[in-house]
Amino acid sequence: ENATNDDGSCEYSVEYLLGGEWNISLLEYSTEIDLSDIPTVGVLLGLQQINGEAINAGFWSFQNDGLYNNNLNFTTEPLNIATFEIPGVPIDVSSNGNWNIEGNDDILMILDNNTSTTSYYDILSIQNDIVFLSGTIPFSQEIMGFSFDLELEVEMQLTK
Repeated sequence: ENATNDDGSCEYSVEYLLGGEWNISLLEYSTEIDLSDIPTVGVLLGLQQINGEAINAGFWSFQNDGLYNNNLNFTTEPLNIATFEIPGVPIDVSSNGNWNIEGNDDILMILDNNTSTTSYYDILSIQNDIVFLSGTIPFSQEIMGFSFDLELEVEMQLTK
């Protein structure tokens, strides 16, 4: 949908601009993970920060009918825990469901069909071929044989 202004110029709606296939060209991420419950070493490890950035970290696809699907696929930067460097953790999370624009056209609402989880992303900037989003991606991850439910704080640069 577009709107023609009084001066003859055109403005496209956020929904219209967001529609289509997007590459996650840059992803900055951070989360905390509490490793205290891991037997023997957990007490030494405690709460750890995981943060870094990834390039070409997956995709988002927004259809005009309000449906979306995505895949977040990257390996974290190596983690320094105590005196050890642990190799990066592979993250591979896919979801699909419904999307909607809320607020003053500055909030992307995502409803994941598989988990019934609603996530909100701030639309920091949007143009025809580039979008900047900031938000939280909930996901589960196995680390050292233990399953953790995490919330990944992200800033994403999407490009067409």
